Amino acid sequence: MKSPNKFNDEQLAKARNTPIADYLKSRNFEPVGLVGGELLYLSPLRNESTPSFSVNVNKNSYTDFGGTDDMRGDSIRLVRQIDKCSFIDAVKILTGSDFPTSNPFSFSGKYNSDDHQRKINITSAHGLRHKALIKYVTSRGILIEHAFRYLSEVHYEIEGKHYFAVGFKNDNSGFDLRNGLGFKGKTENGITTIDRGTRDISIFEGFFDFLSALRYFQKVQPSLTTIILNTTNNLKQVSPYIGEHSVVNCFLDNDNAGLRAVEKLNEQGFSVRNQSALLYPNHKDFNEFLIDTFNKKQ
Repeated sequence: MKSPNKFNDEQLAKARNTPIADYLKSRNFEPVGLVGGELLYLSPLRNESTPSFSVNVNKNSYTDFGGTDDMRGDSIRLVRQIDKCSFIDAVKILTGSDFPTSNPFSFSGKYNSDDHQRKINITSAHGLRHKALIKYVTSRGILIEHAFRYLSEVHYEIEGKHYFAVGFKNDNSGFDLRNGLGFKGKTENGITTIDRGTRDISIFEGFFDFLSALRYFQKVQPSLTTIILNTTNNLKQVSPYIGEHSVVNCFLDNDNAGLRAVEKLNEQGFSVRNQSALLYPNHKDFNEFLIDTFNKKQ
């Protein structure tokens, strides 16, 4: 008769294959970032204010970069460290032997943005420092010198939970926020203007498109007065910046919202050049075009 404390290969495989993210979710640990295939957390093994605990989703392994050498491994090891239990008890937890079947793991591995529908309270904003945010920005094809010049690292709280993201400041002192999990948020709505004293202007839909253009055209700053809408809903705020004889260069998305924005400017009698249709007609936006262009070169 097999000992109740012995597990067969199938049970051990099940324990090791149980997603670490699911287990962390069951212990109320939520990711605060995503870089590539790795989720970032505030360490569940020690106190920290800057996330340095990484979970490789594909390998189902974890590494606490700010901890000791033994703070890394598979799901069984992590359960032993968090629950301070034996190998046997850890396997039981992961295989469900000691875990209520009415409360299954529900974490999908995708960022849950529900929390970000509530009020965002900024706790600090400064230049980009965290390697996770720098990796995220550069993964979008943005040059690091442009990121340091135009972007901020914004830390904020929502109902006591701490998050951080890349922030792009607008004229109302608010931030448009983005992170590697696909989160999009803002603290205060508004356009961002960069006055270069020119009659002609350029309009971008989002800041990643603007930064993509700087790299593509090999510029440190734009040659023309530039407006980043931060959402096409802000198009009405642009009119005061357009002179009677201005040429409006639109670098918007090739979607219904972008096309409608170009139509509205035309309807108002402005001289409009739809640069998105000319430069990247087969791509959704400037950033997608930039990434595809440089990938082909490599």
